[in-house]
Amino acid sequence: MLTCELMKVHVVTAPADETVRYILDLMDLHRVRSVPIVDQRGHVVGIVAECDVRRVLGGGQETPSLSSAATARLAERSATVIRDMMSSPVMCARDQSDAEEPAQILASGELWMTPVVDDRGALVGSVTRLDLWQAMLDAAR
Repeated sequence: MLTCELMKVHVVTAPADETVRYILDLMDLHRVRSVPIVDQRGHVVGIVAECDVRRVLGGGQETPSLSSAATARLAERSATVIRDMMSSPVMCARDQSDAEEPAQILASGELWMTPVVDDRGALVGSVTRLDLWQAMLDAAR
């Protein structure tokens, strides 16, 4: 099976000049755990995962009963620009590769999604761990 047969073509992306607040809203709205960061040509320049956001915002230790000083720190941190906190470079799967390629990428780290690029390096899709598990179940039937 080729990666392009497995991937989802709708990928939620963000530009590198947006803020952590923007990426949080995007993740919440689309219910995704990671967002590829793309340049104007659609090339993947980074990725932001939930763990990156937690790291920037203080490890998820903030609670709804924040002091005014803690609230100010959280607001300041949420204004952090994505390019300053994204993971880069990103291991991407190629759309014409065997599906083993995204499986190896996902097995090698803590990400749940890998971007898929075409032969020009432009983002064309994504593969999640769930996509791989579903393909294995379908193949077993």
